[in-house]
Amino acid sequence: MTKSIRGLIQSLLALVVLILLSGLLGYRNVVQLQEDTRRVEHAHEVLGSLDRFLIALLDAETGQRGFLLTGAYPYLDPYRTGIGRVRAELLLLRGLVRGDATQEAGIPTLELLVDSRLEEMQKTVDLNWLDPGAARRVVDSHAGKNVMDAIRIQLATLTDTERARLAERERDFRRGLRVAVWSGTFLMLAALALAGGFILQLRRHLAARARAEQELERERRWLQVTLASIGDAVITTDRAGRVSFLNPVAETLTGWTSGDAAGQPLEAVFHIIDEQTRLPAANPVSRVLREGVTVGLAHHTALVQKGGRELPIEDSAAPIQGLGEETAGVVLVFHDVTEARRADAERRQLEAQLFQSQRLESLAHLAGGVAHDINNVLTAILSLASVRREQLDPAGDLAQALGTIVTACVRGRDVVKGLLYFAHKGMETRGPVDLNALVRQLVRLLDATTLKQVQLSAELQEPLPLVQGDEAALSHALINVCMNALDAMPGGGALVIGTRATADGGVEVRVADTGGGMSPEVLTQAIDPFFTTKPVGKGTGLGLSMVYGTMKAHGGTVAIHSEPGRGTEVRLGFPAAPGLAQVPAGTEPAAAAAARPLRILLVDDDELNRLAIPGVLGSLGHRVHAAAGGQEALDYLAAGAEVDLVILDMRMPGMDGAETLPRLLALRPGLPVLLATGHSDRDLQPLLAGRPNVAWIGKPFTLEEFRAKLEGLAVNVP
Repeated sequence: MTKSIRGLIQSLLALVVLILLSGLLGYRNVVQLQEDTRRVEHAHEVLGSLDRFLIALLDAETGQRGFLLTGAYPYLDPYRTGIGRVRAELLLLRGLVRGDATQEAGIPTLELLVDSRLEEMQKTVDLNWLDPGAARRVVDSHAGKNVMDAIRIQLATLTDTERARLAERERDFRRGLRVAVWSGTFLMLAALALAGGFILQLRRHLAARARAEQELERERRWLQVTLASIGDAVITTDRAGRVSFLNPVAETLTGWTSGDAAGQPLEAVFHIIDEQTRLPAANPVSRVLREGVTVGLAHHTALVQKGGRELPIEDSAAPIQGLGEETAGVVLVFHDVTEARRADAERRQLEAQLFQSQRLESLAHLAGGVAHDINNVLTAILSLASVRREQLDPAGDLAQALGTIVTACVRGRDVVKGLLYFAHKGMETRGPVDLNALVRQLVRLLDATTLKQVQLSAELQEPLPLVQGDEAALSHALINVCMNALDAMPGGGALVIGTRATADGGVEVRVADTGGGMSPEVLTQAIDPFFTTKPVGKGTGLGLSMVYGTMKAHGGTVAIHSEPGRGTEVRLGFPAAPGLAQVPAGTEPAAAAAARPLRILLVDDDELNRLAIPGVLGSLGHRVHAAAGGQEALDYLAAGAEVDLVILDMRMPGMDGAETLPRLLALRPGLPVLLATGHSDRDLQPLLAGRPNVAWIGKPFTLEEFRAKLEGLAVNVP
């Protein structure tokens, strides 16, 4: 080992050691700064929690005082909200100080004081319903004020302790930051000095090495280029462009042996064409011989083997330098890219599928959120319009107008449910479905909401076998198909909806229109997601895609037949469902029996629903008490309120329906409960299983649907 190399190794080792030390020290400084930052942030979180706790307690106290002074029920909303926030912040505070012996020791005292204060506040609220004077006497006793003063003192103690720790932690952070800056600067300067010395030694070594290797470079060049290309096909030529050598890979790809190819013009052995134009491609060897430069083939070049087979290839040609710097020949390196192209095509297809899946996933989340918000509005409109229509003369203009509103809301509800199916990628509980009944309902809906110039007719086979499926999902799929048909007939036409039993025991639903039809190009893309022929903003392109997904989930088929100018026919095929009987012609659901008015507890966080639903059910004689959350409902039942039925919203902040239900039934076993949700009921099965007194109802719901659900729970309503 020469002295030059030893010096390089020593300099490099010193530089590596310094870099490692710098990295370790930097890592330690970063870890310490992160820990200091975390401790400072934790102190801020504790202080913030203490502030929010006091504000929430003051809000609850303000609501209580407002209720005691005025007796107005709305003042209880901030009181109850404040209590919830107090308990939540107290729980958060306990978690934040866990492991801190000093701060943790003060939490039990604070909790006892808070429980005492909340108990006194609840006592005055309860007394105010019965005896406002007694409630005010409790307040005038100043017991609550004394407890509140003790709470403030305890909070001040906790706050002062945490602020002192915050100041100490901020000092630690600033000290650590200074250490990190100065140590990093020193190590950087030392590394620069060592790097400069290493570079200087490297330049000296390279200069000496270049002088030593200059005489060997020409003799090594041929061997160096050839050995570097062993993995690919290699052909060499002399200065006239005649083949002198083929390696085994080149023999396999060209179909020539090295002996047969020797002395042949390169064009005869290496026959290449342009894949797109099918014309002979320019041979790179001529240019290499002429200019002495490295040349690569153009894209889309194919090698024609000796037997006539074509292979897509990539290659390059380089000159072989002689002793006098002249070009002594050419080395040609190439390889088969068939598998590489196939892999690239598969990769692009996978990327396209992934992009489409991500678009669908994003749209699903958006659809779910938007549909839930729209569902609450439809609930209120449908409820109010339904009850108001029942109070009017059916022949009156206002009653008919309200009937149109109800029908439109039902249609909107079905559209919203379709979005929810799309968002949650699932079907509701499967059961026997009468497709004739679905078609009759659909015809009534379309007849009430479409233009009169569209002639609607139903051709139903009676009796018809039942199918196994999700009734709401199938109803939405039929609506999607019919709405597409109506969109194809803006100037009027005829729409026929028919059913028939198939020879294999299944059922087929046919929807035929007299619209403009579809061209073969459009027909091949009709069920693709996001494909639409409507103007921008007039459609999502998800309709038929959602229909296809629904039918696929049911094991069914979708067939579309269309010709330009001759209309479109869509056939939905349902598989046979062994064990399900046929539905006799004219079968209709039984009407609900009349019964006494009910005492109903409505639990819903949406204010619009808490206003609309009690008005609707109250107009029918029922007494409805509305609770804004699960805890409020549990408190109402725990107070001994008499309730015949609970309507429980499943999606509520804080304590949702799934958490409220078991607590509610623990208070009142056997109490009938309707779980109200705008989403699929497949996630409700664990809550429904083994509870015959619990059922679900979609949101929004009509009075007929409400009565039918109660009939299933053996609860009669007028």
